[in-house]
Amino acid sequence: ESQIARVVAYAASQGVKRFAIMTPNSAYGRLVLAAYQESVVKAGGTISQVTFYDPKSPDLTLPVREMADAYKRSGFDALMIPEGGQRVRAFAAMLPAFEIPTGLVRLLGTAQWQDPTVAAEPALVGGWFAAPAPERFQSFAQRYASLYGSQPDPRAGIVYDAVTLAAALAQSKEGGDFTTARMTDPSGFSGITGVFRLSADGKTERGLAVMEIAPGTFTVKDPAPTTFAAVIN
Repeated sequence: ESQIARVVAYAASQGVKRFAIMTPNSAYGRLVLAAYQESVVKAGGTISQVTFYDPKSPDLTLPVREMADAYKRSGFDALMIPEGGQRVRAFAAMLPAFEIPTGLVRLLGTAQWQDPTVAAEPALVGGWFAAPAPERFQSFAQRYASLYGSQPDPRAGIVYDAVTLAAALAQSKEGGDFTTARMTDPSGFSGITGVFRLSADGKTERGLAVMEIAPGTFTVKDPAPTTFAAVIN
């Protein structure tokens, strides 16, 4: 949800008004859609098209054709594809063939796009997604690789920050401080995944960077915030 909110807010700040989404018909896909709709409304935009697809189907033609028909009818400025790996590469590669110009329609995604194989797809160049600040995670990844001989899964950073936070709170005073007030401190905490804070409803808000896909790599389009001060104030 944080990733969706961040990339939508940034896209809106760059003039994107009409948003579309192609999402799997699954619990994950519906969660993404709900976050996307909420974020678009909050940013002052409109949802132009919602297309569901069967995540188990190998045939991607139908959802892409449906999206293309919607583009020809009313157009849109950005298209969210919350997939990763081979699936998002396949979707993106099909878009130009169905006359969805990826040079004019901004493709949006999630941190699943932070994958070298995704950056290798030409149709995804220029796409935006939100992810933890890369410089912090890269430092962690180097230390991890030196210890274990392989690159960490991106989720390893979240686990590392959770354990580090637990240890810090345990040592903050005699007996530790795991009170709700301390755990939900609005100033949040800082970790290798960037700044983050916990809310009383169990969700996590993160300070994320907006990344842009360049040929074969990623660039930071909008840096991750280092504090929640701007949000609080």
